[in-house]
Amino acid sequence: MAVLYCNSFTQEMSWDWSASLSSNSENYANKIAIDQQQNMFILGCFQDTLITGTDTLLSIGTQSVYIIKIGYSGNFLWSKKMSPETFSYGSLDVDADGNLYCGISFWGSLVFDETTYTGNAVLLKFSPEGDLIWTNEISSSTESTNLKKITFNNAGNIFIGGTFENDIQMDTISRTGGVMRLISYLIEMDTAGNAMGIKIIGDEDWEAMVGGLVDIEADDEGYTVLFHTTGNYDYGNGVVTPSCYGPVIVRFNNEQVCQWATYQNDFANFVDIVDFYADNSGIYLTGVYLESFSVDTCSITHPLAGLGANAAAPFVLKLNQEGHCLWLKSYIDDDELSGFGYGISADNDKNIYVMIAFNDTAVLGEDTLIGNGIISDVFGYDDILICKLDSLGVPVWAGNCGDMAGRNTGSIYTSELGDVFFVGYSIENIEIKAEIKNSFIAKKNNTYPPYPAGPVSGPTELCSNTEGNVFEISYVFNTDYYSWELPAGFAGTSDGTSIIVTVEPGAESGYIIVTPVNSNGTGEPSQIYVTVTETPEVPVVTFSDGTLYSSAASGNQWYNSEGIIEGATGDSYIPLVSDLYYVVVSNGSCSASSIDIDVTVSSPELTKNSIRIFPNPTNGIIHITNAENSRIEIRNIIGAVIMTKTISGSNNTIDLSGFAEGTYLMKITSSNKVITKKVVVSK
Repeated sequence: MAVLYCNSFTQEMSWDWSASLSSNSENYANKIAIDQQQNMFILGCFQDTLITGTDTLLSIGTQSVYIIKIGYSGNFLWSKKMSPETFSYGSLDVDADGNLYCGISFWGSLVFDETTYTGNAVLLKFSPEGDLIWTNEISSSTESTNLKKITFNNAGNIFIGGTFENDIQMDTISRTGGVMRLISYLIEMDTAGNAMGIKIIGDEDWEAMVGGLVDIEADDEGYTVLFHTTGNYDYGNGVVTPSCYGPVIVRFNNEQVCQWATYQNDFANFVDIVDFYADNSGIYLTGVYLESFSVDTCSITHPLAGLGANAAAPFVLKLNQEGHCLWLKSYIDDDELSGFGYGISADNDKNIYVMIAFNDTAVLGEDTLIGNGIISDVFGYDDILICKLDSLGVPVWAGNCGDMAGRNTGSIYTSELGDVFFVGYSIENIEIKAEIKNSFIAKKNNTYPPYPAGPVSGPTELCSNTEGNVFEISYVFNTDYYSWELPAGFAGTSDGTSIIVTVEPGAESGYIIVTPVNSNGTGEPSQIYVTVTETPEVPVVTFSDGTLYSSAASGNQWYNSEGIIEGATGDSYIPLVSDLYYVVVSNGSCSASSIDIDVTVSSPELTKNSIRIFPNPTNGIIHITNAENSRIEIRNIIGAVIMTKTISGSNNTIDLSGFAEGTYLMKITSSNKVITKKVVVSK
């Protein structure tokens, strides 16, 4: 197994570090997937033992399957082992949250974490930490089901595809196909792993050879399917009739209605599309052709045309989003069996990265690559190269990256900014950064700016003269540090992805902007608009002639030790009882509070004889005289407080009409006396 990393901004093929995986037998890497933090997930198979970091995996039976997660710096994070009776095919992909989806096709049974699966294929979902979240099996009455591809649309739904014979079932959904013929299928699943539907790519008359469905690419508007067929395919808008073992590309919308289909023109020669990649600029395909090949008005012819099977060469084809050819190129020398392409990807600048198997020598632009002379593949090819092409298919660089070890061995992946990741195989020692053989990992240092910054989180409204306001963003990949820009009157202290902001008096509203930076440039910044409201000055409270005064002319709210004083919103307030008082002055959502002031309120001495409560008994309304500046508290016969009220004048009225008939205790409290009287309610 090999993992290689390079960067598209360099104009030569080079690697910055490498390390071998230790194994006492051969092992192969089949697929690679990359998450948004540039962690690598690798699926492959091994015999006997495989050492991955500090983990040692032991094979059960003749062959086991491994899954490895490797950090961006080449550090091993975790590994898993699965033990099928016979391994057939594997597939990987990662969703936007970093969850890994792994599809394993097998014959017989498969054992993982003490669970035995007996279908023909199983899909497993792992968390970023490697914990198993859920599994779902695909079953068939035959052992010919393959799960070849996993992908997602923007809604997060999962699409898996492959081939089956006779019948196929997931959950309670099943379909049937032709007897003794491989049929391509597409299953859509929800995020919980439940099957939503199974679509057959073709019909009962479709005669597919071994291989069938090759690839699926999904997006928010639908999905594109690549498969091979030897018969007619009615895609709804007409019938395509590929010759020989012909490739067909079909585009479906989200309602699974076919929008268009395209296939090779009939040159009566073998064309095999091994891999394809689709993005918003078009569809990229690679494979092998014999003698000649044409699509629409694009065509290529091998220099050794007439030699039949010996005139084989790799090609790269770019289609537009409607399936029409933009350009078609072949990358060969004058040798027989000069190679075939079997992995393709592209970056955001529309540069293309192709993995090609070749024999003896390969010429791409100014690069001539020489193989090791060891034939390691049944197809007759021995070496693997990776090349970078520009958006028009012109070679930029190429490099030898190991050996051919079977049609399903090796994979290539390109991140959004052009990092190239490759898994492969080597029979003998090759020079990357060290002498390595069989399994190795290699990486090239970054030479590109950071990724774009994500959204800034934090408050959108702030008060002046405040501190401790926190703004932050998520980690931005490939960033050395973060540059924060603040509006006038702001000050801040940053630890990288977050900043603690102080808003000074007189600060202005504006954008807080953060830009990720490294030695190669800056990433796209992110910003948040913050509105500043001026905080009022701290009010000063004075007490004179029995009245509290605030220094603020407006926005006042008076409080005592029990809380807010309802209705006390003027710039002065006459306290009724002795207590601690303060005022809060507000301007919108911003406020300032005075210090507490201790107020003593003088009032005439209360006596039971001086206070009059009438009528008593009462049917609801009572009058109280001579109890000015007092607090009234009424309790029922069991002592529960059912009313409180503050009175200020010498003549006051209290409504008890809502009370039930009975005897109540009224406690009257002034600054220097507490008296209690009975009140009888009689209706």
